[in-house]
Amino acid sequence: MMVGIFFAERIPGLSWPWVGALVGIFVVVWIVCPRRIYWSGLAISSLGVVLAFKETRIRSENDLRVLIGNTPRLVTLEGTIASVPLMRAIEDGMEAQFRTHFVLSVSRIRNGSRWRPAVGRVAVRIDAPSLSEVHQGVSIQITGALRRPESARLPGGFDYRRYLRLQRIYYEIQREAWEPHVSILARDRGVPLPQRFQAWARSCLSRGQNPESRSIRLVWAMVLGWRTWLTADAKDPFMRSGTLHLFAISGLHVALIAGFMVVIAKAIRIPRRAAASMIIPLIWFYTLATGAPASAIRASTVATIVLLGRILDRPPDALNSVGLAAILLLSWEPLQLFQAGFQLSFTVVVTLLVLYPRLEGLGLRFFSDEDLVPIQLRSPLRRMALRLFRRLWSAMSVSLAAWLGSLPLIATYFNLVTPLGVVANLVLIPLASLTMASAMMSLLMGSFVPGVSHLANSSAWFWMETMIRSSGAIAEFPGAALSIGTPPVAALCIYYLTLLSVLTISEWRAAVMRLMVGAVAISGIYAWNENARRETTELNFLPTTRGEAIFIDAPGKDWDLQIDGGPKWSAQRYVMPFLESFVRDETFPNFLLTHGDKEHVEAAAEILKKPRDTKVFISPLRFRSSFYRQLIDDLSGSAYQVERVTAGNELAAWTVLFPEATSNASPADAAPLVLLGQINGFKILLLSDLSRDTQKELLNRDPALEVDLLSLNLPSDMAEANQFVLQQLNPRVIIVTGSDTGFGERWVRLLADSFSKTPTRLYFTGTDGLVTVKIRQRELQLETMRTARRLELIPRSN
Repeated sequence: MMVGIFFAERIPGLSWPWVGALVGIFVVVWIVCPRRIYWSGLAISSLGVVLAFKETRIRSENDLRVLIGNTPRLVTLEGTIASVPLMRAIEDGMEAQFRTHFVLSVSRIRNGSRWRPAVGRVAVRIDAPSLSEVHQGVSIQITGALRRPESARLPGGFDYRRYLRLQRIYYEIQREAWEPHVSILARDRGVPLPQRFQAWARSCLSRGQNPESRSIRLVWAMVLGWRTWLTADAKDPFMRSGTLHLFAISGLHVALIAGFMVVIAKAIRIPRRAAASMIIPLIWFYTLATGAPASAIRASTVATIVLLGRILDRPPDALNSVGLAAILLLSWEPLQLFQAGFQLSFTVVVTLLVLYPRLEGLGLRFFSDEDLVPIQLRSPLRRMALRLFRRLWSAMSVSLAAWLGSLPLIATYFNLVTPLGVVANLVLIPLASLTMASAMMSLLMGSFVPGVSHLANSSAWFWMETMIRSSGAIAEFPGAALSIGTPPVAALCIYYLTLLSVLTISEWRAAVMRLMVGAVAISGIYAWNENARRETTELNFLPTTRGEAIFIDAPGKDWDLQIDGGPKWSAQRYVMPFLESFVRDETFPNFLLTHGDKEHVEAAAEILKKPRDTKVFISPLRFRSSFYRQLIDDLSGSAYQVERVTAGNELAAWTVLFPEATSNASPADAAPLVLLGQINGFKILLLSDLSRDTQKELLNRDPALEVDLLSLNLPSDMAEANQFVLQQLNPRVIIVTGSDTGFGERWVRLLADSFSKTPTRLYFTGTDGLVTVKIRQRELQLETMRTARRLELIPRSN
């Protein structure tokens, strides 16, 4: 089924006749072939094709994809809120801002003056707290710009468009407030039970505690899935320690609740079948009460299958149960296959089921001789030490198996490797279990014995506070979390094939040999890629909304160069995540600060706070900006080597063209550093936002200068581009960096119109996202992140 879903998603232009023909071929072969067992997989795969195509096809002429297309439109929508509204806090300095997200099932649309029926779901974001009268099932009318969601701007970044598409949501509306853009039309029913339960449960879990306490809010997130205050700062230590999964309502939560119920059932002597019959609805009630997230539905489905086996007196088979759960979930929603949560959940569970027994047996083999010693001859201390070791090794085996199974997927989706995650889970999972048990006791006794609820809440607060401090301490260890680039697909396939091959044999020498072969193959892939990088110069134009950020990955490590960085917030959002996927502290790139204004160098100031043994190149001019002057003073007093460069200086393959030490520094935008690169026959000019008059003055020094690629930064004074200079430079490619606002798009459009009669190609980071230029030998390749545009050039003939 997974194979069929995968191909149905990847084959463009699939239609019902082709799907019918494919299914018909599978069925005929399955009937005719004498060995049907070999073709059963094809039959199930054909079912996957049908299910996936059925979910994604356009079923009506009123589908939003037909009515709207890819062009943003100002519309008014009517529909019903189809999901529980989620409120998220965004901490900005001392004050928190709130956003509300929900899904709208559209029934009508007005595009202009006429209403017409419409079919589809739209993601809605309101930059304001949720309203008490807004909940699932309420009919509303909303006016706003309906557009395609934004895709990832950087490799490894969150692809919001793909995330929504996998839920069959193709459009979004964003508004800054409820009034006057949203109006409530009708309330089909009262507040749904899950939302009422959530409000009661939060009140119950905060009895005797401060509701604004960080620990209590994280208890709400862990136990109830209420993630309003699970902000980036709160998540960071858990992410870097590899334990963020504890805040997803998943198998751990469902297993703890089921175990808690089993203990209660045994205590009051309820028969096993009756207990299982009671636990199943309680598990699903908990799933629905927490908003029915996909992770909770997956865990509850597996738990239901296992408990049904107990009711029917069937022998337990964990792998079969997991396989049946996967088939049921994919039949219900096939596109789950491409969600990171689905892949992580089932990969980790299967790895645990297969790898854990072998790891546990491997450790206990060292103490096999102890089993031959009669228990009467063992000292109490020896028995206790042996029992403790076995339990510790069992827990370590579980953590290691889960870590090995999830390692490639976490590296792929989050560009992160957490070597200390194995140890962190040994510490934090027991603490999470104690937190969950305390919270469950509070919820169970809250309506009957308030005193017990207060005590349980204090216990939950204590264990959560211990979790926070422990995860923070582990995250601070050197090497606790390593940022890496997205692993090659070939390396992922070899990794899992090696792991699978090792699990299918029992002879340890053969297993070690296969591990070594797999490790050599993966190392070879990375060595091949690294060798290709050594022969390639790569220019990355990052999509900052103001200023510019350019990273030059030169062959080797000595002349990697980061140019500016944009405003402060772009340091954490764009620049640092991108740099961490390329470099480490010991090979940190040199920095070049082209400007004297805060808008260009504020992010660089954030990144350069940590002292490193690297160079920072600055302009020879004395800019008047107090921020810039303070930054240079701070860098000069730290480990950085601050060096002023002027026109004529060379930085490896780059030559400084401007400014000279005698140039005028007022205003700062009139005198940024300008670089000319000559790489493998290509000329690249990084002009930044040099003013119009200074551009002309610069070009008069070398009237014959022509370039292959020109980089421009949007001017802060909104001045038009100097057409005389651009025409004389005659660039084949222009890359514009800076704002993604309406002004930026208009400026780029006017620039494109001026080149309408020439073969110049124009790219804008505001719409194209990250623009990557790779120069290898006598070839230049250009790729964009969001729009998937590609270009290949060869040097101009002399």
